[in-house]
Amino acid sequence: MTPVEGQLAIGEMVQQLAVEDYAAVLQLVKDTPPPIGPSIRDLVSRQWVQVDPHGMLAYAKSLDTKEQYAVLNLLFSQWAKIDFEEAWADMLHMENDQHHSSFSQIVLHAGIDEQPLHVLERLVAGDIPAPKSPWLYQQVFAAIAKHDPQQARKLAMAMAPSINKQNALRGSIQQLLSDDFEAAITWLDSLPTDSAVLRAREQALYMISHKDFDSLKALIESQVDPAVRREYLDHLNLNNAARNQSFERAIEIYEWMNAQGSGRLKQNSLGSIVASMVQSDKERAADFVLQLPFGRARMAALNAMANSLAEQDLHSVVAFADTLPNEEERRAVLQNISHRIREQGVESVVAFFSQHPSPILEKELASGLVEEWAKIDREEAIEWMAQLGSQDVFHNAQSGLINVWAQEDPQGAVAYIENEVEPKRRDEAYRRVINQMVYNDPEAAIAWLTHLPEREVTTEKAIYQQIANTYSDVDPLAASEWIAEMEGGELRDVSVESLVRNIMRAEPDSAFIWANSVEDVMMRKNNQQRTIREWAKQDPDAAYRAVREASIDAAEKEPLFEVIESVRDEQSDGQSQDASFSNPVQIHVVR
Repeated sequence: MTPVEGQLAIGEMVQQLAVEDYAAVLQLVKDTPPPIGPSIRDLVSRQWVQVDPHGMLAYAKSLDTKEQYAVLNLLFSQWAKIDFEEAWADMLHMENDQHHSSFSQIVLHAGIDEQPLHVLERLVAGDIPAPKSPWLYQQVFAAIAKHDPQQARKLAMAMAPSINKQNALRGSIQQLLSDDFEAAITWLDSLPTDSAVLRAREQALYMISHKDFDSLKALIESQVDPAVRREYLDHLNLNNAARNQSFERAIEIYEWMNAQGSGRLKQNSLGSIVASMVQSDKERAADFVLQLPFGRARMAALNAMANSLAEQDLHSVVAFADTLPNEEERRAVLQNISHRIREQGVESVVAFFSQHPSPILEKELASGLVEEWAKIDREEAIEWMAQLGSQDVFHNAQSGLINVWAQEDPQGAVAYIENEVEPKRRDEAYRRVINQMVYNDPEAAIAWLTHLPEREVTTEKAIYQQIANTYSDVDPLAASEWIAEMEGGELRDVSVESLVRNIMRAEPDSAFIWANSVEDVMMRKNNQQRTIREWAKQDPDAAYRAVREASIDAAEKEPLFEVIESVRDEQSDGQSQDASFSNPVQIHVVR
């Protein structure tokens, strides 16, 4: 029996079933593998919806959650096509709120083709249990327009200006835009102007690009009004027209485009024209691109050439880049394909480098390559790094190596930094590693501190400050717990300062308490004043109470009270100025 014969046999069998047999059959085949099981389930469900949707709904409610969802999906997607209002009402009467959200969308989308006016009533009523997409309006009005274009446009015109009206207008002329573009634009131009009409018109103009080249060329050239012609050109791109054309046809499209004198059209379309040339004849395409004058258009063509060649063969892009007379252009072309090379994997990238030892590619790829390679074989990555030609590239690659190493073996990474990294770059290496680690795993970054060799105090302070700053940004509560366990001194003070800076806007009360705990007198005063100034901007009374009740010396409180009063004065002056520049407003109190 062929698959088609099997389907026919299943269909005949289902036709013979009585309504009371549907539930038993669905249970019987629920675990039957494809194609038999799904075919029977689909046919039985469709037939059941036709004759007894309420019975199928009762059956669905008796199932567990996973099975229930699948059956309800089938039920409502078919029921809405038969009787939208009844399906909608029964969907709303379901007890599960999640079902309202999920199945309201299914009912709406299923009803669009057959009963778009009913769907529109629900959209306008606004009683949809889930957020509705504005695009629904375009689909609904396109469906209404299939049956009655005049009614669709009349209903769309009557809507208040909004994104919904904009999409309704687009839907109402969707078919007309394909059949008679100028008639659609003329109709939009005849409407009273509002924001939705203007936006719908602008989006409609982009539909010109869906036409084939000969049609859009004829349309543009038929415009006798220069302003209209310019407007059409500004919304046009030739991407669709240029796709899959012969080299000669692509040249014809380019020459026509060039003759229009529109820089925007050239910018939007040149890449697709060049891509079509490359697909047809790579050598002639290269000759065409190289004869273009230097400038933005030539650079866009070079990048399009590189991307098109890269889809066929990455090596050919390097060969093409080598023919370019300009260093900047070679760099742009190779940078444009670097991500494609990187995606090939470590072994392929290494092999690519060996075939094309380019300083440009080295700069673009070495750091990422070493970082990935270090996860697989650290020693091989280190050995390969040694042959890099540029010191800057080597240092970037070395940073990638250390980042990976620090995650896997903190002590080994420290030893490598101390033995292999230039002395003047070691502090920077530690800071970069910690910065990388603290975002991914703050606790690991803190643990890594125990492996660091003793450094000068200034370096230690910078490292602790960096960790505290990032940690308090990522997880302020955990950061505060870490700082609370630190011994007093300079390292704790700089860590507290970073915490205070990060939390003083959201939690000024906590920030003030932390600021008071700083041991260094000058640093403490600066943090207190900074926090109180920020707090006073939000709630000067709360800031005043906090200072008054704080367990700090009276001498420290005095400048803080002055800060609060200064903020009050600034706010008072600002309100006075606002009042002087505004029109007087009369307020009538109704008693």
